[in-house]
Amino acid sequence: MYYIGDLSPSPLPNLHFIKLCGNGGINYRFSPHFSLDLNYTKGGITADDKRAKDAFRINRNLHFNSHIDEISLRLVYDILNIQYWRFVPYIFAGVGYFHFNPTADGVALQPLGTEGQYIPGGSYPKPYKLWQVSLPVGIGLRHRFSMHFGWKVQLTWHYTLTNYLDDVSSETYPDSLKLLATPNGKTALHFSNRKIHQDNINVRGNPNNKDSFLDLSVSLIYYFTGKSKDRYEDCKDLYKNIRKEDGLEERPK
Repeated sequence: MYYIGDLSPSPLPNLHFIKLCGNGGINYRFSPHFSLDLNYTKGGITADDKRAKDAFRINRNLHFNSHIDEISLRLVYDILNIQYWRFVPYIFAGVGYFHFNPTADGVALQPLGTEGQYIPGGSYPKPYKLWQVSLPVGIGLRHRFSMHFGWKVQLTWHYTLTNYLDDVSSETYPDSLKLLATPNGKTALHFSNRKIHQDNINVRGNPNNKDSFLDLSVSLIYYFTGKSKDRYEDCKDLYKNIRKEDGLEERPK
């Protein structure tokens, strides 16, 4: 699993930020090309400005870790007809609901209000929710190698409707004196502004881009039905049905 956001803006994965994940689900096929997939994904995301290449991000010195738990419903379209092909490329899109909780040095960041969420007056953003909506889309390749078993490799991009996977969104830092006056003021200020060298640059994040995460998986598939509708594994069965459709009687044995 890999995260894309203010602390890791490149879609090309940084090897230091890749974390293991797992997923499982159940698929219901209702036509030769379309099916519905109920999927659960569990993993983690991370990023650290110390791994950045530009001086601004290195000096900003922010980092985070978060778990991810997502359940989603996806519509899957098989590009090739599964009745006739064993290797089937496919695409999918859906909607999900996921939980995250960004931390730094083991401290949960959302309750601190590092961007002034708990400063009274309404000039700062409201506290963000740890349950959010995601829009998973992706591509995959499926192979059925026996009557009941197969495997697939799949790449999923989870576009989210939040910009706080990393606890970073606001363009500027909050007023330090006002932040100190909040219930967790000292801790909030410590995790809000972690610059190595204090300068006149007041940029903290980019509020215009939503965060997202990707996962690449290889999965084992179990088929509950032996064969899909109208698919003939036995040539004798196919021959019998062709003769019936042509109005021919089966030859006596």
